[in-house]
Amino acid sequence: MLTFLFTAALAASPPPSSTTSAAEAKALARAEAQTRKAEEEAAIAASLPEDGSRPKWHQLPPNPRGQTDFTAYTLDWGEVRVGIGNVGISLLPGLQLSTQPIFDALRMPNLALKANLLQIGPHFDGAINGAMGVMRTDSVNALYVVAGGTASVILNPHWSVHAGGTWIYAAAVGEPDLVSLADTVDPYVEGEMPSDATLSYLGERLAYEVRAEAVTIRLATDVRLNRRDSIILQGQAAVWAWTQVPDYAERFVHEDTGFLPFGDSYTASLAWQFSWRNVDLRVGAGVSSVPGAWLMNTVDLAWRFGGETRGEQGKRLRAWRQAKPDGREQVASR
Repeated sequence: MLTFLFTAALAASPPPSSTTSAAEAKALARAEAQTRKAEEEAAIAASLPEDGSRPKWHQLPPNPRGQTDFTAYTLDWGEVRVGIGNVGISLLPGLQLSTQPIFDALRMPNLALKANLLQIGPHFDGAINGAMGVMRTDSVNALYVVAGGTASVILNPHWSVHAGGTWIYAAAVGEPDLVSLADTVDPYVEGEMPSDATLSYLGERLAYEVRAEAVTIRLATDVRLNRRDSIILQGQAAVWAWTQVPDYAERFVHEDTGFLPFGDSYTASLAWQFSWRNVDLRVGAGVSSVPGAWLMNTVDLAWRFGGETRGEQGKRLRAWRQAKPDGREQVASR
């Protein structure tokens, strides 16, 4: 009889409401979030200098994925980089969109896309990249297309190696606007300039169609001393090329297809990279078969903001100010 009554009572009792279950789930999620926040705050507090001084960027451990130009890495999600040679933004985790302002200023709009698609464990990353630029004017139509890939391996927190290859295609079709050129230089030239009809005829005779392809390989390594300072060694060379030029230009540029000797197209450089919280500066020296080409890898200045890496330093500074009551006044006085 008792068993019967107990069973009947259970059957008559209402089932747990879905509202109660949802509330419990929300409470559990809030508790987990608070636990993660507490752990993060504890880790940040432990990273503050023991003497109570303001935390500096160079006191932080190295960031192996901080450089994005010669590596497989991309900007942090939401990070923006504004540099003299490149302006980029991370649209999604592992996806970066950029443009080169120099070409934009020369009326050649261009875009580049880089995607870090392959990650094997914490040490290996593989990325693909592509770029395109187009110029259309009254006298010339030009185009370039770039496609390639890069692999990066973190050997230890202070040292990484990188290797990649790139295919480049460029083409230009048009005729020189000698009439406009004559109008520009006429004030500086003694004597009478040829007539517009003569200049137009010569421009038609000099019409051109130039096409070229090349394949390049590159190797790089960076040694990171801390979050701010690192040493970068880079080397690259074109290993294959194809060119097509007008008949009248063959005496200056020979059409050719095939593999290139290393000494005809190499670039090697050594640079010191300063990476502060919001500013990147790279200075160095190098050698190259084309005079001055090594400057592309050794001179850079950029402003970076947003993203997780810089957000961590902001949290660290806030924690320092809270732990040191007079910290805010010291910051304001500096």
